[in-house]
Amino acid sequence: MSKRKRENLKKIKRTLKNGLIIKAPVLRIPTGKGKKLTNVWLSQDYIPELLKIIKKKKLSLKNITTMDEGHIKITFHDPRHATLFGLHYEKI
Repeated sequence: MSKRKRENLKKIKRTLKNGLIIKAPVLRIPTGKGKKLTNVWLSQDYIPELLKIIKKKKLSLKNITTMDEGHIKITFHDPRHATLFGLHYEKI
């Protein structure tokens, strides 16, 4: 097995049991005088495109949440759907 394929498998193994965490095009900037950070999306079409892929593949989505470090956590009802989405997302 090539090194590249092993790296792709490692990315899939780091996913959750029924979902995965992917990096989002988010820039975190401080707001006001405090050190509170706010997410600023760099692409308007990112979430609609993700939802379009999920609908196209007929996957059962459970939840999408944004995380503090600029990542998105996507969970599915079926762990196989999470794997299918992860494999398709790697191709993009």
